[in-house]
Amino acid sequence: MKGPQVQLDFWDRSPIIVQAFRTIRSRGNGAFIYYRKRVSPPNRRKIESSQGSQPNRHMFSETAQKEDDMASGIGELFSSLKVLDQKKAAAYFLLLFSLAYGIRVVVLVPSLPEQALFYSLGIVALSIGRLLGVVNPVPFPELLVILADTIRIKVLAFQRIPAADEFLLAFDRNFGFAGMFVGKVFYSFPIVSAFFRTLYFGEMLAVPLLYTILPVGCRKRYGAAIILLGAIIPFMYRVCPGAGPLYLLPGFPYEAPGSAFPHLKQIDAPLNTTPSGHFGWALMMFWFANKYATKPVRIAAGLYAVVMAIATLGTGEHYIIDLVLSVPFTACIWALVHKQWKFAATAVIAVVVWCVALQGGLALLLPPLVAWISVGATVAVFGLYEYEELTRSASHRKRILDAARCSEACRTESARFIDGDAERLRASIGPPGHESQ
Repeated sequence: MKGPQVQLDFWDRSPIIVQAFRTIRSRGNGAFIYYRKRVSPPNRRKIESSQGSQPNRHMFSETAQKEDDMASGIGELFSSLKVLDQKKAAAYFLLLFSLAYGIRVVVLVPSLPEQALFYSLGIVALSIGRLLGVVNPVPFPELLVILADTIRIKVLAFQRIPAADEFLLAFDRNFGFAGMFVGKVFYSFPIVSAFFRTLYFGEMLAVPLLYTILPVGCRKRYGAAIILLGAIIPFMYRVCPGAGPLYLLPGFPYEAPGSAFPHLKQIDAPLNTTPSGHFGWALMMFWFANKYATKPVRIAAGLYAVVMAIATLGTGEHYIIDLVLSVPFTACIWALVHKQWKFAATAVIAVVVWCVALQGGLALLLPPLVAWISVGATVAVFGLYEYEELTRSASHRKRILDAARCSEACRTESARFIDGDAERLRASIGPPGHESQ
């Protein structure tokens, strides 16, 4: 009995090197925690020589296997640290690239300082988000934004075709030239004009900010919707080209609108009015926020969409019918990213029919009452469809949250019940050492 007693005393009380190392690594469906005691080689040889039994050799072989596992865990840990350093270095590099590109845009586009500034800030915001740990479903969203915007500018630059602004402005007569009234308010109160202009051009910063706020699971779909809207809308501009009342009327908003006989007219300005891209992006932000974001974000996105509608009219960049056609066009993009092909085809057909009717002057043949009904039906059909879908998603989200709360309550109650059972069992067994006594 002396041998085993010496081994037990040596194992438990002698001065050995005890090292605890815990590494959690994902393998298969679970995580493994490694914990071992390392014995110094002299003490190991002493035990082996004193005992020399097969179980001890087996024990040390298991210990060696655990040491190998721990070594591999350390290797994976250092590999992950290297990858982390590489990601951080890439994040800093992209941040510097975004800052340099933003400064270049601001310097090279002095005619549009607000637009260039917020466009640069939006790209920088994406890089800062990556540095702060925002997970991107695509590797380099900044480069995608730059590429998409470059293509859009190139496409718009080749649109040197006659504009249908006089037809669009004449159709606004059915709504009492509300855009001219909002423009007069802007010009009468410069503070109001500056506020709305800031929010109008600030959309280029608001879009990436919402991207960083949305849950990770929907960022890819949101980014695809934003880029797809910007990629398809230039083709709609070719169907019904327009520049906006600010460029059609030199005295906007005080000049008498329109002529008795509208016709196509060459305008030296970007033709990007019908449908409105700014209001379309704001509407897309609201729909995504309403489906995936929290209540404060939903309220902010809804208010921003309303402000954007007012800003597009007051700045003279768009007509009322541009905002109307933004609803089905944005619904088309929404349906595409959610794989609702039939609804997407219906929405784009409605937009094309409206654009053709406006560009050819056929829409001016409609009586005012019929024009109001047509516009109301266009907004109602596509807007209410999306409202019903968002309502269904909101109810589904509520059911998920209720189920999560119920599950949490059940887990809390189960934990309380288990703790009570443990206390009763501990009381029945008695204090430690009760059985030995």
